[in-house]
Amino acid sequence: MGKETSPEKLELENLISMVQNAIGDARRIMTNLHPFILADPGFVAGIDLFLREFQKMHPCVQINNQISLQEIDFPKLLGVVIFRVLQEALKNFIKHSQGDQVYVSLKKKGGGVRLLIEDNGVGFNLEDSRNGLGLDSMRGRVELSGGIFKIESAKGKGTTIRATWLVK
Repeated sequence: MGKETSPEKLELENLISMVQNAIGDARRIMTNLHPFILADPGFVAGIDLFLREFQKMHPCVQINNQISLQEIDFPKLLGVVIFRVLQEALKNFIKHSQGDQVYVSLKKKGGGVRLLIEDNGVGFNLEDSRNGLGLDSMRGRVELSGGIFKIESAKGKGTTIRATWLVK
């Protein structure tokens, strides 16, 4: 005789699966609220680690970076904003640009902090991308944190993203 599964057992298995999925979703949400990569080693080391890991995941992309900041150069919450903007910019680069080089600069300049991300991708017409969720989220994060966001791109010319914040 074959083993029969009771309706109660099937229901329990479904509930267990739903709870496991909910736990996974909750973990992803918590990670998205505060990137743990920035917590342990600190912001500067976390950004460096993120860029190295990104390079490993995308070996055909060359990332050059110049990060000349220290933890004391900016408020801690600004670090999360910078990380999220960089993360979104690199995601867009992989998804849309067809390029193979990215330059990332993060430095203290005058009384502020400046993030610069340049790529050699195919670029795009800014007017065609007004409703892009990724670009809107980067702009929103920067402006809500008191910064200025600028993007330059043209077909065949790559893309440059600049974000600047005054810090005290």
